[in-house]
Amino acid sequence: MKPISFASLVILGSALTGCGATEPDRSGASEDDIARGEASTYFIVTRPDLRRCAYPACGGLFVKEVNRPRTPCTDGVSRTECHAARVDLSAIRLTQGESEKYGRTFAESHGIVRGVLEVVQDDYGRRVATLLATEAWVGASLSVPMGRFYRLSDNGIVCVAAPCPSFLEERLNSRAWRDIHGLDLAASGANEKQIALALEELSSTSILVAGDHRSIEGPAGVGQELVASEFYTRLLPPEPTGTRCGETTCGEGEECCNASCGICVPEGGSCIQISCD
Repeated sequence: MKPISFASLVILGSALTGCGATEPDRSGASEDDIARGEASTYFIVTRPDLRRCAYPACGGLFVKEVNRPRTPCTDGVSRTECHAARVDLSAIRLTQGESEKYGRTFAESHGIVRGVLEVVQDDYGRRVATLLATEAWVGASLSVPMGRFYRLSDNGIVCVAAPCPSFLEERLNSRAWRDIHGLDLAASGANEKQIALALEELSSTSILVAGDHRSIEGPAGVGQELVASEFYTRLLPPEPTGTRCGETTCGEGEECCNASCGICVPEGGSCIQISCD
């Protein structure tokens, strides 16, 4: 799927343990100790680009790296926000409809994209500032995210008393991580169904959460709880629904002709057996 320009602002694209005081930030990373060695980072939209000039110099969106005061832009200058004329979601393998729907969500600052911001040559030979996405995350409550952004997952710790440091908290775009004792998703304004789905995803993989911390107390002492202003679940490509044909999957209206070669043909069409060597 080819990315569509933003000329019309359209985007495609168990140990058992006792629990005690707050776990320290064991990474040793300071506020400005930023992990820029990674191949990709997390971005959020700050505003649409409504300037009136020729595309691709204008049009599209302004984006920024979450948790960082400045973002390196495609011209080599770090700013509070950077221009992206388009967002390329093709690596996530979404359908056309899903890409367009998520494009609107992301443009309205209700999503997070993991990727890289680069200058890419389009089909017309123009050099276009492009956000190349490798992951897409969707906000649950459509609230304005406040505080810092984190990835939360279940670390497998089980306690006999609360508060229990059972969540691994990793600050996005940073080396900082620690175990925390609680997570309040209801504070974001999300409904019970959204929260239940997020907790299910958290137990098996992870979710992204924007928010701040507060102290909680219990029989095991004092701990830290992350209070969400918004949280995000990952947008995954749809499961293939066609017929498997070797290493490929035949689409709607197709049937497998040669499984060893992975060749599909239109239903009822002619099928010529050939060697795959």
